[in-house]
Amino acid sequence: MQDGAVHQFAVDRGSMKEIDIGGITMDRVDQRFPEGHGMRPAIRTLLTILNKALPNIKQELQALGMWDNPSMFLNTEYVEGTT
Repeated sequence: MQDGAVHQFAVDRGSMKEIDIGGITMDRVDQRFPEGHGMRPAIRTLLTILNKALPNIKQELQALGMWDNPSMFLNTEYVEGTT
């Protein structure tokens, strides 16, 4: 997702809610999930990992056509602890 000239990852929970369609960025996590909801820390951790990696994976995202195409996505699962 582009915010001006800055790229960042966003989460889409797959609902028709405006916030999901627009993308849940780090600064919108609290708007999407109520306090105490388990998705708050999980999404913050996931977005932190992906956003920190962004400078290192820019070339790969460009090669995949994902850099300037916000309709493409990575399908991820996040588990904290053990399974």
